Amino acid sequence: MPQQTTRQAAAAIRAAVMARVSTAEQARDKTSLPDQIERGKAEVARRGWILHGIYTDVFTGASSDRPDLARILAAAYDGAIQAVVFTKVDRLARDLRDLLNIEAQLAHHGVAIVAIDQPIDTSTPTGRLLFQQLGSFAEFERSMILDRTVNGQRRKAAKGGWPGGTPPYGFRLVGKKEDARLEHDPAEAAVARQATAWLLDEGLTLTECVDRLNAHGTRPRKAPRWNVTILRWMLSSEALAGTMVWAKPARGAPRDGPKRSHRTSSHCTTGKYGDPIEISVPAILARATFDRIQAILAETAMDERSENRVYMLSRRLTAPCGRLYRGWWRNDRSRRLYRCGGYPKDCRCRTLHADDIERLVWGEIVRVLQEPERVTELARAWSQRVDRARTDTQALDRRIASLQGALERAYTAGLTSGLDPQALQAATASIAADLATLRRERDTLQVAQANAAETRRRLVGLRELAARLNTASASALDRARLVRLLDVRVQVIGFCEKTADWPYPFIFDVEGVIPLSASGDRWDARAGRSSAPPNVPVSQPATAATR
Repeated sequence: MPQQTTRQAAAAIRAAVMARVSTAEQARDKTSLPDQIERGKAEVARRGWILHGIYTDVFTGASSDRPDLARILAAAYDGAIQAVVFTKVDRLARDLRDLLNIEAQLAHHGVAIVAIDQPIDTSTPTGRLLFQQLGSFAEFERSMILDRTVNGQRRKAAKGGWPGGTPPYGFRLVGKKEDARLEHDPAEAAVARQATAWLLDEGLTLTECVDRLNAHGTRPRKAPRWNVTILRWMLSSEALAGTMVWAKPARGAPRDGPKRSHRTSSHCTTGKYGDPIEISVPAILARATFDRIQAILAETAMDERSENRVYMLSRRLTAPCGRLYRGWWRNDRSRRLYRCGGYPKDCRCRTLHADDIERLVWGEIVRVLQEPERVTELARAWSQRVDRARTDTQALDRRIASLQGALERAYTAGLTSGLDPQALQAATASIAADLATLRRERDTLQVAQANAAETRRRLVGLRELAARLNTASASALDRARLVRLLDVRVQVIGFCEKTADWPYPFIFDVEGVIPLSASGDRWDARAGRSSAPPNVPVSQPATAATR
């Protein structure tokens, strides 16, 4: 029995009973947890202690971040308990480092630990040594279990089976053990397809999609309502396109460093279990459709780079030679620059100061943002275009179906009457020609509908971002997002000498693919139709000054 501290001697010992199982399935079998609790209560009564409380965790012992363990440590800190009782050391923790840390925290507050099935008495040096040895065995046992489990899962995944874990959104698990496989969850797959259609066909933004999903009464798996983060996560899953990578390293993890486990983010491995395995699942979206969705998501993705390393016009700024400028951080001067993609081999296009060109382009964007009513009206006009294109496409589909049926009936009748195939083809040539024309018209309309939806989505996204953005204090990331929404393209026309009226060594043209009028006019944002004052001598790259 543990030796009592001074505080324990002055009053009866209050003990906490702790029980733990690793999975919800073990908790549901109604044998393990109740057995641990009853044995713990009996041990407390046998020692004549007072039962302070019962603490249960359904959590892996490899983690010390457990709710009821935190409650036990809080009770120890408050002086509410003087002992913790459990059946075996591995119920407290399976990782030796965690085990020693927990014991040290408890001992610091004068709390002893008691393992019913093991002669543990942490108040003596011998008991502490035995405690550490048993902890080492618990960690060894966990490692052996993990090896067996992971190797079995890898074999199953390599055969195309489901290795375990929660199915991705849009799927559900059928079968058990060796027969377990994924199939579409009808309700979730319908949500994924509907959100995709809203984004691509109607040009809705993520925020508008979220509002519609919530209005329709649909719910994500683990939240009461949809939000943009959850929708983005769902639409980013490769499983929607029919591919899932098992044992994939966590996003942002070092290439040669530790990789997150295939099971939970709390486990890390060194890659000793092998490379990630690709598993084929039934596709919910066509690959081309999925790729279009990823392009939309990329436009508004959060960027974690330092603001000094964000280049608003990266890959949107074209040099006079026709190559794209790329952002370049010059360490020796701590300066942001744009450098032509042809540098240093076969191009003498000048390197541009990023602050200069970005300030000029941003001024044109601010001019657009100062007319929110115009952007709203344009979004409404393009919404009407989307609706008209959809209606016209549906009408064409009906005409195509009608002509297709007439052509099939004509062929059937001609073949039945014994008409020569060549004569039959000639007789139905006009129908076939009309059918081909209608199909071309439909293809053209579908492209127009997709373009109108994309324009409408960009305009609404611009309006949403502008509504919450202070243009005077906008961050580099916000400015880059607006550039993507407007699809700004900048062409450096040539280079010039600085003057009092134009203190920049270049002239440029800027435009956006998004029309700022419903008639489809392209945006020409050059101040006064020209980005440089008249009579400025322009030099071409071949005769430009040395960098």
